Amino acid sequence: MEIVTSYLEFEGKGYICSVFRDIQARKQAEAIQQALQAQVIAAQQNLINELSSPLIPVATSVLVLPLIGSLDQARVESVSEMVLNRVATSQAHTVIIDVTGVQAINAQAASGLMQLTSAVRLLGARTLLTGVQPHIAQALVSLAMSFEELTTYPTLQTGIAAVLRQNVR
Repeated sequence: MEIVTSYLEFEGKGYICSVFRDIQARKQAEAIQQALQAQVIAAQQNLINELSSPLIPVATSVLVLPLIGSLDQARVESVSEMVLNRVATSQAHTVIIDVTGVQAINAQAASGLMQLTSAVRLLGARTLLTGVQPHIAQALVSLAMSFEELTTYPTLQTGIAAVLRQNVR
């Protein structure tokens, strides 16, 4: 309920006028609009995440994941789920994660990338990391994890070429 009160003067006399309005319908409409807006924003965020982290087949059983922008834990978790599902369904034997376009990464996201490489290995595939910039290298090394099973290449092109050479043999 909304009450609007006004003071009016008419012919030298003062009057107080109050108007009562039921705004329940308007409040419900606003709540519905906010819920729909939240759904649209979530759908747009999912689309942006999918478009900014495509999983591209470049050869038989070889997938490339080019990452661009900032990596945070939520994005790495989303990407990890997509990669693991695709590796399992496509029976890929190699996933190349290209971080050339990654501008920023925090320790949690770096740890998430390392966990993704371990999970890919558990599915029977291997992970290559390409395009590691100095700030990414520092973030990964700060985790004090073992990198023995992670192969890196300076560029995406050299990583793809190495995989294709190994596939020819």
